[in-house]
Amino acid sequence: MAILRPASSLTAPLPLTIVKAQAAGFRSNLTDRLCRTMPSAFSGTDWTFVISEIFKSATALFLNGICILLAMQACYFLNRRAASGRGVLICAMIVACSFAILQMSYQVVFTAMFVRLLRSVEIAETISDRERLQGSFQHLSQVKGQWDNIIIILNNFGADCLFIYRCYTIWNSSRYKRQIIGLPLFLLLSTTIFGIVVSVSPSSENNAIGHGRAAGGQEHIVLLLLGMIFTNILLTGFTTGRIWWTRRYLRVIGEKNLTQRCNTVIAILLESSALYLVLTFTFLLTQCIGGAAAIESPAISALMGAGGQLMNLIPALIIVRVSLARTIDVDPNAGSLKPQ
Repeated sequence: MAILRPASSLTAPLPLTIVKAQAAGFRSNLTDRLCRTMPSAFSGTDWTFVISEIFKSATALFLNGICILLAMQACYFLNRRAASGRGVLICAMIVACSFAILQMSYQVVFTAMFVRLLRSVEIAETISDRERLQGSFQHLSQVKGQWDNIIIILNNFGADCLFIYRCYTIWNSSRYKRQIIGLPLFLLLSTTIFGIVVSVSPSSENNAIGHGRAAGGQEHIVLLLLGMIFTNILLTGFTTGRIWWTRRYLRVIGEKNLTQRCNTVIAILLESSALYLVLTFTFLLTQCIGGAAAIESPAISALMGAGGQLMNLIPALIIVRVSLARTIDVDPNAGSLKPQ
């Protein structure tokens, strides 16, 4: 026989503590469901950025291996020669190779951090955790943009210092050598100081070379890239111009073999300079008219990953090419045109 309860007991209100607990549980479950089902507002953009960093890392890894091999070959060939200034060049190759390894490691480590952070954002269980991780991701991308600027500037400074040394040794017998070296040296120092000041300034998070997250302030980056381009053109012109003048004199006196060797040196220098200029012009055009979509595209990302490695690779490549071709007794960096 069923026991009938009073109607008042069926409609009696629940205790206040139970109501509060149920409401809190309902809000917690609702928040978790929303967090799991709500797509991240920056998910697509962030993954595009991370993929571009992965392309940079892959290119840097590949070219870093080539750079190490070329640097070892260059040091081997230089060590076998009784060439003037070979000690300076061997030290320069070791420093360039070490810097290339550090630059590659820096890129790979930051890429791994980006992937880990973004993955944590995707699997975050609460909205507050997701917002906190997204803030960390944005801050890390800004920090990397600043360090990218500084590393590119220092890398360019080291490469151009070696170029200036090469130009100085080629003009060593001229009474105008100080005037010839003074202008590119002044431009290099001015560009380096200007670039570092811009990079460490409070607004530098919006001034990153080839950085897809840059929102404005492109004038500083354009001036920096133009300074780098003009310095390289000036050094290439002075170096190849001096060799061309020597070639002209040798052709007059009938030294055909030495004339051909001068032609080879000029061709190698122009090829290496053209590679650097094409890379820098690509950065400049992308920064000015491409926007974030172009900067974070796979092709531009690969070029950016190759940029720093090529600055360290090109000097070693010149030495190895000249040594293997056996067209000159010492490499163009030593600045001597002595027959074998």
